[in-house]
Amino acid sequence: MLTLLENLQERLGCLYLSDLHTDNFRRQALQEALDFPPDAYSLEQWQEAVRYLLGSPPPSASVQELREMLAQYTTEL
Repeated sequence: MLTLLENLQERLGCLYLSDLHTDNFRRQALQEALDFPPDAYSLEQWQEAVRYLLGSPPPSASVQELREMLAQYTTEL
């Protein structure tokens, strides 16, 4: 099974995982992540994705809070 980040890489057609950091893909990656149901991945997978895409998440954030962070950042781009 692919990780959340690997699924994002595959869905967006990124050659490298690091492409998700670029301006060309970041907004799309955030939006695509929100298309996954909250229970599709573990808390650890959501934390890893938020950390990778946005920086460090709050240490005690729930999946819902992490998804809200992604949604808010999407509107700010």
